Amino acid sequence: IHDDSFDNWSDLDGLAPQIASLDRVVTVSNLNVHLAGAQGIPTDVLLTQSALWYWPPSKTRSSWHPAVRLIRTTEQSAHVAVAEIAAALRSGAS
Repeated sequence: IHDDSFDNWSDLDGLAPQIASLDRVVTVSNLNVHLAGAQGIPTDVLLTQSALWYWPPSKTRSSWHPAVRLIRTTEQSAHVAVAEIAAALRSGAS
């Protein structure tokens, strides 16, 4: 679904409530993670091995956003991580 009622690149006041209406967010490291995490929305963030410094390599949760789960992937393991997230979504697990 694409909502044309606002510009999600430049309208944070429109994007934040859109994210707040979601049950869960699955994304890569970008603004959506921080907006979802700040609102306490359960979020899975797919990270590469060279993720930015604020995603500590030894942790599975964000220090700033407890609802954000950090999932590290490699090119070979990305499909496995996505399949695990999909299975968790189907089962209702967090």
